[in-house]
Amino acid sequence: VKPKVSWWRPIKHQMIKAVSFMHRSLAWVRAYEDVRTRTLVTDKVQELVLARKAEGFNRFSFVGHSLGSVVMCDAIARMVNETKVLDPIEVCSVITMGSPLPHWKSPMVLRSFLKSIPYNRWTNIFDEDDVIAGRLNAFRKDIKDVKVETGGMFDAHIGYWTSPIVAEIIRETLPTAIT
Repeated sequence: VKPKVSWWRPIKHQMIKAVSFMHRSLAWVRAYEDVRTRTLVTDKVQELVLARKAEGFNRFSFVGHSLGSVVMCDAIARMVNETKVLDPIEVCSVITMGSPLPHWKSPMVLRSFLKSIPYNRWTNIFDEDDVIAGRLNAFRKDIKDVKVETGGMFDAHIGYWTSPIVAEIIRETLPTAIT
């Protein structure tokens, strides 16, 4: 009779949780890579920006988490460079949290993509325990990387939303856009 391994049960549960999370995340990324999906999503962001412009807004701050940060950056680049909905001066600040951008494309393609996104200030918030997120400063030097601790290895990616430290970083970043 083999003895039960007491340490395995909590690790097994966390590993199953992590594999499930990664599987769902990769499915979303694959779906977003479809041109039709990307166009539908970035068109919606553009529609929201146009509605705010019609209300008299002419300065914008963007906040994106996880795949939302990829969508956000894609939409900003498209609105400035293709559809000309946004003038580069109108993009005040960009805040990314738990962003997969560092792993999204090859380094050369990512550098080029990031150069196409105008902004006054970009803050990238990441947790080293978050397997999805990473530093962006290596790809564009004027992006401010801010390391935070949002939770353990399996909770770090969703912990940005409940972190008082992250809320404070966002609060400190946004007022610079309202000048």
